[in-house]
Amino acid sequence: MEDRPSDLIAGLLRGKRGVVVLERVDQPLAEDLPLIREVRASLSKCLENQMMGQAGLPYPDYASYRLEDMPRLYSGCYGLGSRDLQPEALLAAAENMLPDGPQKPFFYMSVEFVH
Repeated sequence: MEDRPSDLIAGLLRGKRGVVVLERVDQPLAEDLPLIREVRASLSKCLENQMMGQAGLPYPDYASYRLEDMPRLYSGCYGLGSRDLQPEALLAAAENMLPDGPQKPFFYMSVEFVH
């Protein structure tokens, strides 16, 4: 079968400590933004493959992940109010993933919210 982006991504992310997906979209009522939702779904299929063992993989085109193979997922939203993505926002996204960083699973970039 021909490779799809989802199974290719799943193979590339195996064993990574963390992955950040940056998207120029906001869906305030959605559980996840569209791209991170697809990444999460791909990785979930990899976990399902591992759970089934050799009894017949439900997703044969996907890798099999043990829990320790799963990367920590981070999702960033940028471009709200037509603001351009600034270099310091990319640095902040990387710093967010560091062991001593805030490790927020979801964050907005290049925009300040008033409380």
